[in-house]
Amino acid sequence: MHPLPMALPLFLLTITVGCSSIPKEPPAIEAVSTDLSCLAADKLMASSNNDQDNGLRYDDTIQTGRYTVIMALPSLAQTKLLEVMITVSIPYDIHSIGEAARYLLKRSGYQLIPEPIQGPKAAKLLAKPLPEIHRKIGPMRLMDALSMLTAPAFELINDPVNREIRYQLKRNYLSGELS
Repeated sequence: MHPLPMALPLFLLTITVGCSSIPKEPPAIEAVSTDLSCLAADKLMASSNNDQDNGLRYDDTIQTGRYTVIMALPSLAQTKLLEVMITVSIPYDIHSIGEAARYLLKRSGYQLIPEPIQGPKAAKLLAKPLPEIHRKIGPMRLMDALSMLTAPAFELINDPVNREIRYQLKRNYLSGELS
């Protein structure tokens, strides 16, 4: 007799017995809450109670998902308009440093004080041609981009009350010394 017909019933018996075995009961697991929103809120309240000067309250949070809590507060860029991150390509129809500064300020809510009011040295610099290297700016803060246009001799002066900026010659350049 051939050994193959004998092995086939044995194989079928093994598969059938293996599949029909009764599964064991899984080990008991304690019920644990996975809702972390209360933990996040407790932590926020604890940090608010410790740091009253940060201005955060429980009312300033909104739960947007099971595990997500967001702050219902303005962003840094919304409260400090010159701190916004920008990446800009200055168009080729803008030719001077002053025009480039006005272009950067276009959507910021700030204005550049007119050149004659800024003084003759600032007016002279702002009328100069925009260097080609300054046509692609960023990513960087708007304030840094505006400072870069006139660096190193001028500093950016911010008037947040009137939302105006101007450039002022640095002290070490007033006397004519170069550093």
